[in-house]
Amino acid sequence: MKTLIIGCMLLFLVGCTASSGAIIGAHKYYDNGEYHKSLSKALHAGNKYEYSDESAAELDYIVAESYEKLGEINKSQAMYKYIVDKYPETKFGCLARAVLQEK
Repeated sequence: MKTLIIGCMLLFLVGCTASSGAIIGAHKYYDNGEYHKSLSKALHAGNKYEYSDESAAELDYIVAESYEKLGEINKSQAMYKYIVDKYPETKFGCLARAVLQEK
């Protein structure tokens, strides 16, 4: 029984590490100006892992920023609106709201 519990905990931790690693990877691509890669990484991670609202909003924010840098303004605006609607109480919901108010 003890081995089963430890095994489950390890699987949980590996899943958490992989999902947070995907966010870090998406940020890294974005910071390096590789917007197609950051977009792809964020979209893939969002579909592959379960996230808290804050982390999901962060991934969606990377998507919105990447679209903006790629000149896909309509998609970017739609994504910012989605973040505001779906995650209004998160840090990224507030950031998205501020971006929309600037434009």
